[in-house]
Amino acid sequence: GGRRVAECIARDPGRQGALRRLSERGPLEIDDADEAATHFSALVTNVVGLRSLFGAIDLPADEVDALVESGVRAFLRLYGRRPGPAA
Repeated sequence: GGRRVAECIARDPGRQGALRRLSERGPLEIDDADEAATHFSALVTNVVGLRSLFGAIDLPADEVDALVESGVRAFLRLYGRRPGPAA
C-alpha cells in the first residue's frame, strides 16, 4: 500500500533514498525525506485507491495516468526547489 511505497521511496539499502539524493543534487528541497515520501505516496497512490474504491472498480488507464500525473505535479509544487533572488 501507500506506506510501503513511501518507505521504498525514502530509503534504499544504503539509507540514502531517491528523495534524499534528489534533494542533495538540487531539483527538490526536502528537509525530511520520510515525510516527503509519505506525501508523495498520498498524492500519487491514495487518490487512485479512493477513486477505484480500493480496487473494486477498474479505472481506465488514462484516468490512472491523469491522477498520478496530478499527484506528481502537486508534489513538485510542494517540494520543488524555487530559484533564489536574482543577484
